Amino acid sequence: MSNDNPFLTLSDSLADAAEAVGASLVRVQSRRRVATGVIWDERSVVTVARAVPRGSEATVTLADGSERPATVLGRDPATDLALLEVEGEPLVPAPRSGATPRVGNLVLAMGRPGASVRATLGLVSGVGGSWTTADGGVVDAFLDVDGTLPRGFSGGPLVDANGEVVGLNTAALVRGGTTLPIPTVERVVEQLREGGDRSPGWLGVLFQPAELGTEQAALAGQAAALLLTGMKRSGPAASAGLMVGDLLIGFDGVSIAGWDDLAQALVGRSGQTGEARVLRSDVVVVLEVTVGERPRRGCR
Repeated sequence: MSNDNPFLTLSDSLADAAEAVGASLVRVQSRRRVATGVIWDERSVVTVARAVPRGSEATVTLADGSERPATVLGRDPATDLALLEVEGEPLVPAPRSGATPRVGNLVLAMGRPGASVRATLGLVSGVGGSWTTADGGVVDAFLDVDGTLPRGFSGGPLVDANGEVVGLNTAALVRGGTTLPIPTVERVVEQLREGGDRSPGWLGVLFQPAELGTEQAALAGQAAALLLTGMKRSGPAASAGLMVGDLLIGFDGVSIAGWDDLAQALVGRSGQTGEARVLRSDVVVVLEVTVGERPRRGCR
């Protein structure tokens, strides 16, 4: 039989890619939650934040079946990423690439939800520019891969045909799941390593986008703002003196022209004090606000 069968060659290449990465995938378990993790360096594993609640410990199961305790170094719910420090002998990190996949590339979504590694074949169906998650996390590129993530695959890698990790998969940020590209993961990992948790900040306000009039725009130095339409009683904004009807134009030196500006300005700011700039009766008012931690549901 001829050995130049292109389908057999492709099949073997994908199997080789899965084998190359599979040894660096772990099963993460914490408080009955199970996800996949990717060995990032000799001491660290990256997984999804929702798999490791704040203040929890975790257990990782390696490819050889051995279990090790892990400490949660930090969580970033805005990108659904968490960094774990694993005890014991040095680990073997997964090979990874910062290159953005192309539309039409075949990729593998991989996971270790149980004792063995699993993989599912997908196709990159769309690639877009940077975007902001609902909680203000900045993602360097939008990667749309056909299909859905099987249970337990969150925190696992998206792998290209070279056997390199090009992103981490999560089911939490977009319906049907999405992939966080490696540059995004690298940036967030360093932030978590340096500063621990990056809880989404909360002002306790409801708002809608607003276009400013000519005189208002001249005062604000911008054409748009957020009109405060409601606020949580005794929340951070109300306690600081902000009022319904205020036009929020800035926070701690960051111009606020839309909801994504506010979300990004509040990431990792829980417990910190910042200056909110608002237009009130065509006067710029500056108020000190102590940022709260965003509840699971409700206003920002």
